Amino acid sequence: MPSSVSNVVLNGLLVLLMMTAVTHGDEPQTSPSQASVVNTSSFTNSVQAEARLEEVLGERTSLYAIQSPLIDIIPLLADKHNVRIIVDQEWMEAAQPDLEVPVTIDAKGFTLRSALDLMLPPLGMSYIIRDEAIQITSIENAKTYQYVRVYKLPGFTEGKESRIVDYLLKSISPNQWTQNGGEYSASAGDGLLTINANREVHTASMMTLERMRRMHEIRSSNEPRLRGDITAPQKDPFAK
Repeated sequence: MPSSVSNVVLNGLLVLLMMTAVTHGDEPQTSPSQASVVNTSSFTNSVQAEARLEEVLGERTSLYAIQSPLIDIIPLLADKHNVRIIVDQEWMEAAQPDLEVPVTIDAKGFTLRSALDLMLPPLGMSYIIRDEAIQITSIENAKTYQYVRVYKLPGFTEGKESRIVDYLLKSISPNQWTQNGGEYSASAGDGLLTINANREVHTASMMTLERMRRMHEIRSSNEPRLRGDITAPQKDPFAK
């Protein structure tokens, strides 16, 4: 057998042996396509947990305190709403805020969001949603901390996504959006609204979407808007 043919045969045998080892070895090899797949379930869970915190902030609470230390109020709210409310560790180590500061507040029937907004700013504090927790931090940190959230738009907004984005950009912190030289961004499509901004802008955006939904319900109903039998539905800014 010529040497060239022998080399081809030997090379073929080596390839066959390598394939057999891969097929029957104790540790199956992972294909490139399999190796490139990243498990995103933990990230998805984190996003869902933080989205739930947004809902919890809208829950009604009952907070009443007279000269009670802030450090005692935080766990009470956390237990009441079954969420993690903690102090931003980096801020605490750097600024060493006084968590024993006495708090006097009467926020019975308020949403948790409103109660925190009423209690924290006079203390030079605010809060953010990060790492699946409501974190108490400085007002400045809360203003500068940006995060991305995706919102599902109401069905009646289909085909009007660009108008909704334009409305948000004009009505909520107009100078802070990238289109106007700022840092916040918003885009919409396929029934979803994506916003990258701080907590205040996210909250204002959610409230705007809720007002739109309620306005549409009123406009679509047959109930009178004025006295008597005259119906005068409020104009829907997104109606065609």
